[in-house]
Amino acid sequence: MLHLVRILSWRYLTGTYHQKAISTMAAICFIGIFIGTLALALILSVMNGFEKITAQKLQNIHAPLLMSSSGKSLNREIIESLLDKKFGKTVSWAARSSN
Repeated sequence: MLHLVRILSWRYLTGTYHQKAISTMAAICFIGIFIGTLALALILSVMNGFEKITAQKLQNIHAPLLMSSSGKSLNREIIESLLDKKFGKTVSWAARSSN
């Protein structure tokens, strides 16, 4: 299929060779389409990377796990030992007491 597209575009560009104005306009159109497609691909790749980094940064702001107890206090030592045992390397965690 790609070979057919190349043949058709090559014949279109070289078929109008005897008419210089049409040949120039066709070349400008192909170059414009190429630059536009290149710009869209570049923008998509930059936005994809930006989205991944933003999601990673926001994940560090908000914890994926929140624990609370209604009116009772949580045992901090047991929670810490369970986190270390279950998840191994825990980067950070914080306890907040509600008054």
